[in-house]
Amino acid sequence: MIGVAFGMLFPAMAIIADCFVFNNVEANYASIVQQVKNNPIHFIILTAPIILGGTFYYIGRFAAKQRRSNQELTQTNVIMKETNELLDTFNYHVSHDLKNVLNNQIVLSRMINKYVDKKDHEKLIEISKKLIRVSENGLATVMQFLVMSKEGYLINSTSVEIDIQAEMAKILVENGCEERIKVKFTRTDYFTIDLQTKVFESIFVNLLTNAIKYNLNSPKVEIQLVQLENGKQILFKDNGIGIDVEKNADKVFAPFQRIDNASESEGTGVGLFIVKKLIQAHSGTISVKSKLGEGTEFILFFPNP
Repeated sequence: MIGVAFGMLFPAMAIIADCFVFNNVEANYASIVQQVKNNPIHFIILTAPIILGGTFYYIGRFAAKQRRSNQELTQTNVIMKETNELLDTFNYHVSHDLKNVLNNQIVLSRMINKYVDKKDHEKLIEISKKLIRVSENGLATVMQFLVMSKEGYLINSTSVEIDIQAEMAKILVENGCEERIKVKFTRTDYFTIDLQTKVFESIFVNLLTNAIKYNLNSPKVEIQLVQLENGKQILFKDNGIGIDVEKNADKVFAPFQRIDNASESEGTGVGLFIVKKLIQAHSGTISVKSKLGEGTEFILFFPNP
């Protein structure tokens, strides 16, 4: 705006100086126009701001475009660096965690052979239960890594209108959790949400399994569906062992990080990372409130389309 004002002021001052300072021109419109026409320099003065303004306008647009391109390039380089670092870490953890699972399975299988020969049925039952737990943990590990690797596919899939309570009940049954955890909806301002079915499943399978895994009592979850002016909020509160959020603020949603919360449960540390990435990919946010021994509450928010 300053440039435009200066551009208009410059020819106006030139006309005033030519008519009333250097020449004694009558102060009326016709006389001023005639003086301007008689002096060719005014053509240059009048057109110069337009030409120069247009030139510098396009130079400014080009410079701004280049600056945005440089910023985007810098951001892309940062993302690529983070992605490469994450990929290296991902590959390490895949091999490391699966190796541990397989080693445990081999050890337990050999022990089964040993106690088969001894015909110690009680010991066989004990070891078989451990083998099942190790195998289930291995399957969960593989599934989490598969979800992580398919994240781009999930993000680019088509959204559908999901009946939250019905889908939650389906998830509990399909993942064998209906007898392991009680889920209660304590507030329902709305009943549906637009998301990909697989994204919804991945988010809440991780939250539900964490609520079961990190619990010393009978696992329970309370869910509130809160309608806000600018979007939909889901409050997911469990009665587990809780997290020292202040101490672990940088670990809660970081990949391959185990939180110190007195739990001996095995895990890969990618579950909440996957949850956060999927929610962020849909312009949403997730935060956490928790104290040791008082359960954990996750606050999910999805903005209006």
